[in-house]
Amino acid sequence: MINNYYKEEIEEQRHRMIFLAQKYGLSSPETIKCSQELDRMMNTYFSCPLVSGKNMTQ
Repeated sequence: MINNYYKEEIEEQRHRMIFLAQKYGLSSPETIKCSQELDRMMNTYFSCPLVSGKNMTQ
């Protein structure tokens, strides 16, 4: 299911971010870029009508 695919992608990105933070530090450009991408992925995921519970006809 598509929903599970996005959850897995978000989880993988979260693990990448943690790895980068441990390797380079929380304020490194690599970690920040990864964090921003994770934010974008999560915003996209939670804005989906099927995830947020919004009625698609509204």
